[in-house]
Amino acid sequence: MRRDAYRVLRLSRRRELAARLLPEVRERYGDAEAAQLLPACPAGTAGEWLPRLGAPDGALASLARTAPPAVAEHLVRAAARAQGTVAWYRLVHRHLDLVESVARRDPAAALLLAEKAPRLVTGEAVVAALRRPRDLLAAVRRAGITELPLPDGPFPKSVRRALRALLPEELAALAAVCRTQDDEHRDLAEPVTADPLLALVAPGTRVRLVRERVPEGNRHKVPVSAVAALEPEDRAEFLRDLPAGTGRERAVRLRFGVLLPPAEAEPLYRGLADDFNVHQRRSAWPGLLAAAAQYGDPTEYARVFTTCERAWHDQNVVRQAALEQAATGPARLLAAVPYAALRDAALTAVQSHDSTAYTLQAAERLLRRVAVAAATRRDHERAAAVALLLAQVVADPRFPGRGTLLDVDRSAARAIWAAGRQGAGVRSALGIAALLERHVAALPGCDGLLARTALESDDPAVAARAAGVWLADPATREARAGELLASGRPFSAVPYLEETVTRRRTDLLERLPAAATAPPWVPGTSATAEGRWLPAQRALIARHLERVATDEDLPLRQRSGAASQLRDAAALRRLVEGEVPQPVVAAALASLGRMADRTVLGPLLEHAAMGGVRGRAAMGALRRLLDGIPDAEAVEWLGGIARDPRAPVGSRKEAARALGERPGEQAFGALLAAWDVPGQHHDVLAVLAVPLTAALDRPGIAARLRARMGHAAVRQAVIGGRRDTVPAGADVHAHFLAALVRDGGDTDVVEAACGALGAVVRDHGADEVVAGALAAALSDPARPHDERYTAGYALSGAAARSGAAAAALRDALGALAGGRAELRLLDRLAANRHQRSAVVDVAYADALEQAGLGRAAARAAFDAAIAALREGDTAAERWDRCLRLVERHPYVLSLDDRPFAMNGADDGRPLQAALDVARALGRRPGTLAGLIAVLLVRAGGEATGWTGPWPAELDALKAHADPDVAEAALVAELRRPL
Repeated sequence: MRRDAYRVLRLSRRRELAARLLPEVRERYGDAEAAQLLPACPAGTAGEWLPRLGAPDGALASLARTAPPAVAEHLVRAAARAQGTVAWYRLVHRHLDLVESVARRDPAAALLLAEKAPRLVTGEAVVAALRRPRDLLAAVRRAGITELPLPDGPFPKSVRRALRALLPEELAALAAVCRTQDDEHRDLAEPVTADPLLALVAPGTRVRLVRERVPEGNRHKVPVSAVAALEPEDRAEFLRDLPAGTGRERAVRLRFGVLLPPAEAEPLYRGLADDFNVHQRRSAWPGLLAAAAQYGDPTEYARVFTTCERAWHDQNVVRQAALEQAATGPARLLAAVPYAALRDAALTAVQSHDSTAYTLQAAERLLRRVAVAAATRRDHERAAAVALLLAQVVADPRFPGRGTLLDVDRSAARAIWAAGRQGAGVRSALGIAALLERHVAALPGCDGLLARTALESDDPAVAARAAGVWLADPATREARAGELLASGRPFSAVPYLEETVTRRRTDLLERLPAAATAPPWVPGTSATAEGRWLPAQRALIARHLERVATDEDLPLRQRSGAASQLRDAAALRRLVEGEVPQPVVAAALASLGRMADRTVLGPLLEHAAMGGVRGRAAMGALRRLLDGIPDAEAVEWLGGIARDPRAPVGSRKEAARALGERPGEQAFGALLAAWDVPGQHHDVLAVLAVPLTAALDRPGIAARLRARMGHAAVRQAVIGGRRDTVPAGADVHAHFLAALVRDGGDTDVVEAACGALGAVVRDHGADEVVAGALAAALSDPARPHDERYTAGYALSGAAARSGAAAAALRDALGALAGGRAELRLLDRLAANRHQRSAVVDVAYADALEQAGLGRAAARAAFDAAIAALREGDTAAERWDRCLRLVERHPYVLSLDDRPFAMNGADDGRPLQAALDVARALGRRPGTLAGLIAVLLVRAGGEATGWTGPWPAELDALKAHADPDVAEAALVAELRRPL
């Protein structure tokens, strides 16, 4: 009821009243309840309170419509907290739609996101920000942003108008940053669209920008959309030097095939179309059509379309891909396609047994575009012929939906009807009439044909189809609905008939059940429509639905649907107490829960105690019903069920979930009472543990949870649950887990707590309490090996983000230099280091060297030097130690290793550091330093596409005095991409 009140406040725009109520709602019902009221408040209030309250996703979606700047600031704060953690990826995927919604609503919010959280914005959000392009350019320059994504496809008119107002140099600067994201492994069947921002730049500047995006020698890595934006002559020159051959070279040419000149593209795709692999053929035919469309010659396109006959008769995946590509062709090119080729494509799609709804939809789009284009050109004979083909496609049972309509004017509709009616049978005429449904009244003889067919045809399917078109005109629909029902013919499946009778001509409602064919009619009406019926009519429909629900000869799906539409409490009680199948009983119980009638509480409680399908359905209905009564009374009912050890486990779980969703101290007290019941089932405890874990900061909760974590279900709910459900923050949950680890006891509990702590510290780091607990568990020789390993693994992850954890890790690892069990644990931890951090790797190198495990110490020292390199640290001491240890174990490194990758760096520091170290090592004498220099140069070259100084550095190493180093550099040169 409170949620309904919040909704009324929002819809009635009583924002000042909502703002006055907000502090009181928070005080009475907590932050979560107050967050639901935020969308009804003024934007300023939402911006002030959102940082204090937080908000669930649903409330944020509503706030995106009413207070976009507040949501944008919330997202910026969340992005800053999650940056560099595992939580970042969850944040991005969770809020994609929210970012786009905020950006569309308010360009200022889009600009804020682009400047403060550029990695969070999507292509649609950037398009929204481009409505103010100068502001976006200023934000890009202030923040030093190098790249923002753009979606495929053209810009809206408002964005194009704003961009054309820019100076040429401003437009070029934006195009250098805002780019379409092209996948190197793009499916060849996907359409190619030009980069919309690049296409607005002057041709000469456009060529320069495209070439700046392409690393020298790696032209295949440029986005196809960027090349598509070039002028034809510039595009041909750019693609002229693409390699020709097999393997990777052929794949590169296929990727750019749609942009190649026709003389080069057609042989390439024709060869692929002859391949035995169906996936290659699926890519070949769309690519051939796209290349012909890109060339733009109608005669050439018609020739290529005609030769696609093999694609129509191939497997459905090939047919579907070819039809989908053909349906996107330009209208002026489709106008040149011969009718015979269109007929072959359409009829093959209809008559092939393996065609799917997607294939028929593609054929429908193709034919509809051709027919409308022909009607626009006043080529009515072609339009009528194509419309007859289209009618066959939409009449296929596999085609989804009611069909399609031709968007033509009245004169064109009359001409198409006249041309298509000649020599056509009744079914064909009905097909054309259905396509021209908007103009039926203006078509000569059409109205009489439809009436005769609807009222006299012996074929029920044909009569129903004619009746549906006959009722299309809203002006005559009500009168004709009366004629149909007065005829005594079965018309329950006719479009418009049920809606007309149940909402407008309710005086005909008594005739509708009698007009139903097999299966019997079941209304799909809403409570709003039923409010227009007389009591006698509602009773009549209720008796009809009850008969359907109890008919043993009907399918369970239809009987359940009839029970779900019942609104009569007495009839529903008869169903739930009668001898009907469980799905029908479940549907009837759900209908009882939708009735605002407290008299049904007793039957629902009775069935909730039965368990099984019936009990779960009754409990779900009871929860819905209790949402409409005061909290105190609802909590009393639910608490009684949750505390009753004789109630079915499923019912107790549903009651516990409902209690957990209710705010207030009374509901929380009911949760504690249910938890404290002796012998409470572990599945019920697992449900109760979720809201109790969210209240870990309350006195006595941690002790209660710790005492009952022996079962895996409870343990998973407490330890493995979502950490963002803890109001006091991650620290409360982390300290609770640390206490479990420190106190020891059940090995399963400790290992689970260590694993959960590992996830917590990766996102938030570790303080002294957490680090001390993990270090104590790792150093305790009395604990099991797996328990100590799990603690050490979590501590290693924490050490990468926390100074306290790093110090604790060094001390704990230093204590593992003892006997066989200690060395075994140290070796296992070193072999499974997951955090590439210089601090962590140095700690392991020290411990391993102290323990006499020199080979592992050498590898850890090398990893530490590489990790420091990623942070821009070129300290010579690290590499001196690395060389000293590795020289004792030369097989630690292999020439075929890929020790690290420099791509993905946010700035140039790691690359510059790698270059400085490679040059320093290359000048040192000896084989090992030179080999490491080769590895660093190879990694830097691959990260930059072998641009800049990396080729020269590799040439210098090829001339190294040590023959092994020179050979390694030569091998790296040979493995460079063409």
